[in-house]
Amino acid sequence: MRKRGIWVAVLAAFAVGVALMGGIGWWCWPEKGGEVRTLVKWEKEYVPLPAETIHVPVPGAVDTVYVLKEYFTKKVYRDTIANNDTLQVILRDTVWQNGISDRVVSYVFNPEAVVKKHSVGVGGIAGAHSFGVMGVYRHGRFAVGGGWDFQERGGRIGVVYNIFEW
Repeated sequence: MRKRGIWVAVLAAFAVGVALMGGIGWWCWPEKGGEVRTLVKWEKEYVPLPAETIHVPVPGAVDTVYVLKEYFTKKVYRDTIANNDTLQVILRDTVWQNGISDRVVSYVFNPEAVVKKHSVGVGGIAGAHSFGVMGVYRHGRFAVGGGWDFQERGGRIGVVYNIFEW
């Protein structure tokens, strides 16, 4: 009897902790919405010395002006790494003088796309004089659930309407 009271106290403390944190969504998705953030991390990079130098003979006809023009031209490359309902990641590199002079990674994360319209769940419920299992079906803001209480040997049903979500 005493162990059951301890478990009820632990479950109640856990429920209060989740409620104070703002729900499980606060922990899984700290930032909601389709924000665009740009991360720029590029400083002087270490360039190792070459392990081997191979001399190649220069061909007879070299357009030096074209080579110099291409060498001093900045080229921006844009590549989409991930693009779906939940995440979009875009990589932009700027190549100048035979090296990457700038790299920008932009992303858009939409946690609302992770939440589905329909869901089915199973769980357990415990109290001072009850212990049971339950199943829940959720559609939009409504949830319908049912279960079985092993101690009282009886069924339970319920309907829930979500007033607000965070």
